[in-house]
Amino acid sequence: DVYVRHDSDIVIDCTRMSKIFISVYDNAKVKVIQRDGASVYVYTHGDKCKVETEGEVLIRKNANKN
Repeated sequence: DVYVRHDSDIVIDCTRMSKIFISVYDNAKVKVIQRDGASVYVYTHGDKCKVETEGEVLIRKNANKN
């Protein structure tokens, strides 16, 4: 599990059959790169966070804005 909060601006490279769960909060900006069979799930918490993707990434909005 990866948690990205506040004003963070990061790139996460997911490879080699890994299974990654990413929760994004606040004003965070995340670029997610999926390749080599990795399974990537991104959960956004709030309307201000930004997610950019490459590859097959499942993004879900979480109604609970914790």
